[in-house]
Amino acid sequence: MSLRDVNELLRGSVAQIRDIEEAAPAPGVVDLENPVYHIRQKVAKISVPVSPTTSIAAGQTGAKLLKQRLTGWTKADHKKAVVKLEKMAKRAKADYARALDRAAQETWGRKWKPTDYKISCVGSDEFSESIKKKLRVLCRKMTIIGDALASHRYLAKYLRTK
Repeated sequence: MSLRDVNELLRGSVAQIRDIEEAAPAPGVVDLENPVYHIRQKVAKISVPVSPTTSIAAGQTGAKLLKQRLTGWTKADHKKAVVKLEKMAKRAKADYARALDRAAQETWGRKWKPTDYKISCVGSDEFSESIKKKLRVLCRKMTIIGDALASHRYLAKYLRTK
């Protein structure tokens, strides 16, 4: 199931956990397009439905959601996921930095400087719309990876097994 399919599924209503249990990845396998990471549900103390990759839920709340959804996963599986997600996060950050450098080179004829940062994710409103769109996608990718990483880290450290 692609992320686009997940978004279509989310349009009408909040999906139930039982609808996605069968879609859970195998233990230790990280697939961030899997519905397990994106389907939202209501949780205590948060007024809107959230998923493990919703920034407001990253960490402890995201970990609770993942624990419900990834029932066959052990602490070791979550540790493997952390290692994979850390590599993915490093790669995503490098991709975003390269894209900012290319955008600055194309717009101003020089490399990107941290002092150029004016707008969240897109860096500068002077960039072309196509560049800004690509930067938003890369920024969202970094956020999803970071939120999943925070949730898996929590489970890798605190998961209790019966």
